[in-house]
Amino acid sequence: MADLGYPIIEQVQYSPDTPTKLEDIIDGDEKKHRLLIEYPTVYLIYTANKSGGYKVYVGETNDIERRTEQHLNEDSKIRDDWSALAKAKNANMFVIGHDHFNKSLTLDIENQMMLYMLGVPSVKQLNNRRENEQNEYYTADEKELIFSRIWRKLHSFNHELFPVESVIRDSAIFKASPFHDLTNEQKHARDVIIDRVIDALLSKKRGQLILVEGEAGSGKTVLLSTIFYLIRVCLKTSFLAKVPV
Repeated sequence: MADLGYPIIEQVQYSPDTPTKLEDIIDGDEKKHRLLIEYPTVYLIYTANKSGGYKVYVGETNDIERRTEQHLNEDSKIRDDWSALAKAKNANMFVIGHDHFNKSLTLDIENQMMLYMLGVPSVKQLNNRRENEQNEYYTADEKELIFSRIWRKLHSFNHELFPVESVIRDSAIFKASPFHDLTNEQKHARDVIIDRVIDALLSKKRGQLILVEGEAGSGKTVLLSTIFYLIRVCLKTSFLAKVPV
């Protein structure tokens, strides 16, 4: 594999002035402007809780300035989590760019970032309401190395929010996270089970049993974690939100 290079990461205060401040930070640097303003990016917004720990939002976008303005001016009016971030005095934002970023890769990096964030002891609340599982794409084999370099650079900014990777990978929450890539067999089982659950909810069936069998290490825990996560998302954001459970 050819040398993939290293990510460009800038930290800026999250506020109504964020787009202007980001432009000021990268003013005169053509590469940073290209990778952070013109290319797809991954971003992370965080704020420290008074009681300790962090509240974190992870996202990706093709237009970081437009997306930031949307979060501040539109999302904050209809969602409590964005309203709280907009009012926070200590909120900060990391904007992450890379020469090889495309839409599929940024979605994969976003997914991996959420996976890691679930294993960070200091993260008390993680906000993102979608799962961005990607099929095969041209630069898929570059994800692991690019992400590792992103994480190590973030670690240099904040050791508590971005601990060394071994701390993350050894955590029980990480191992059972719903953001792991699933095998084709797991994907099929997930889809069948989700369909059965939706059918049971819509038809108001009670006492239904779905049994998942498999040998130790076959991925049952990750599968069930993914299913429960998707059901939770569906119950909050889709037509199922109005279905009594």
